[in-house]
Amino acid sequence: MTYPSNADQYPPSGAPPYQQYPQQQGYPQYPPQGGYPQQQGYPPQAAYPSQPMYPPQPGYPPQAGFPQQPYAPYGQPGMPPNPHQAYVQPKPVQAKNTAAVRALIYGALSLGVNIVGLFVGFYLTGVLAVYAIYMSIRAMVVASRLPEKAGIGMAIGGLAMALLSLGITVLGFALK
Repeated sequence: MTYPSNADQYPPSGAPPYQQYPQQQGYPQYPPQGGYPQQQGYPPQAAYPSQPMYPPQPGYPPQAGFPQQPYAPYGQPGMPPNPHQAYVQPKPVQAKNTAAVRALIYGALSLGVNIVGLFVGFYLTGVLAVYAIYMSIRAMVVASRLPEKAGIGMAIGGLAMALLSLGITVLGFALK
């Protein structure tokens, strides 16, 4: 893009020359300025007057619109605990494995029923042992996913009783 040769002339040709505006009342007359003067930086600023130092205030002042709460004796709601009393931490919530409890119950139940069935000659109660084995394996899977493997001992105990119950059932069929 090219500029015309008179592009560096200001004011452009054909524009009216600089006019002196009439003086307004109440304002001083300043001479017209011919462009911007060369700036040499800001003048140094005077230092602020030193302010008196105040001691630090303990806490915050009460907020406007909210009544200040009266202090209650130790142990009352709204007060911190007595610093001379020992702080009791709340017990963490322990994970519970209800499947392990059921596996233990079904293992013990199937063992008891199969021992009675061995003496009576009724061996089809071994089906309870298979279900107890299933419940025990399921409880061990659940325990492996819980923190600290909660209920793994009960699941293994239920599995041991269910396997023993299944062994009694097989023994009953073998003796028949």
